[in-house]
Parts: sequence; C-alpha cells; structure tokens
Amino acid sequence: MEDRAEELYSYIQGHCLWQFYAREWDRKANIENIIDKTTELLSGEQACPETPLGKYFYAEATSLATVIKDKFPWLIEMDEERKKAVMEGVKKRLVEVFILKSLNPELRVPGY
Repeated sequence: MEDRAEELYSYIQGHCLWQFYAREWDRKANIENIIDKTTELLSGEQACPETPLGKYFYAEATSLATVIKDKFPWLIEMDEERKKAVMEGVKKRLVEVFILKSLNPELRVPGY
C-alpha cells in the first residue's frame, strides 16, 4: 500500500504546483482539500461546490482524478477502503515533505 501511495505522490510532486504555495496554511489547505475531493471523485461522489475556493479545489481535484484514472488504473480497481488508505498516505507524505520538513523560513512568517 505504501508503494502505491509513493508512486502517486511522486507523480503529484513532479506535475502539480498546488503544494508549493508560499504559506504553510495555503499548502495545508490545498493538500487536504484537493486530495480529499479527488478521493471523493474517484469514489463516484460529485457534489458541486458553492464557494469560489471550493470551485478551485474541485477543479484541481477533477484534473488529478482524470490523470489518476488514466495513469494509475490500479487505484480505480481497489475497493473504497484501500483507495482511501492510499490517498491518505499520499496526503500524509505531501504534508510531511512540503510542510513539516520544509526548510523555507518564509513558510511560517506570521502576518504574511
């Protein structure tokens, strides 16, 4: 399961820019909301967001879900529990690398 999460993490790291926002809270919001919404989309849920920020997360998640269906068909074939576990692993790895282990001192400057 960890290998699958790492495979998907590697793709996101190399092809998606939303984890590189300038502030910690932006990165965290992007990672959590986009991965969660992508997981929902891969599970067949499709609620239309109401807010502009919700629409942004939905658009990014839709794009990522499309890529996953094309490049990572093994994820689609998993049962819902395993699928969610892989996506949680991806989210955990993104937070670890791009927030917790970030060496960027500006990431946590208050008032920015």
